[in-house]
Amino acid sequence: MRPATAALALLLVAGAAPARAQDRFTDIIARAPESSVRNGYVVNHRREAVQREITARPPTEAELGVRLPPGARLVPDRTALQIVQYNPVWRVYQYRVAMSREELVRFFTEQGLEYDASQQWLYFPGGRKKEGGFIDDLHHGAQGIRIWRRPAAASAAP
Repeated sequence: MRPATAALALLLVAGAAPARAQDRFTDIIARAPESSVRNGYVVNHRREAVQREITARPPTEAELGVRLPPGARLVPDRTALQIVQYNPVWRVYQYRVAMSREELVRFFTEQGLEYDASQQWLYFPGGRKKEGGFIDDLHHGAQGIRIWRRPAAASAAP
């Protein structure tokens, strides 16, 4: 390989590294085996792998894009299933919260999110409605919320 070609290849790989590093689930999902049957039950190994990861290392404020309400608890099995289901376009983090819808809306709008009362969604700033991500399930009140975020690699896609 010529030195100029090698340098270009190195730059391309180095340029792609930050996007991959920001989304830790893409490689986990890709490496996990396909579903199998165990004792008569279908086992989703990708969900298991993601659930192990988020149990060991819960989502950070940087990954979520917001601060969580006090007492919010991650629902690891639902979160892992949704991350695998919506891969590679969305990362969906499900939380149980002990706040009313009104308190949740106030908590997140104070962080810069925009509330759409007709859909009962909170949108992240920066672009058209869903581009920056959103929070839904607000109509369930104190039962929980889902935070939808696009992984870095999916954000770059058209």
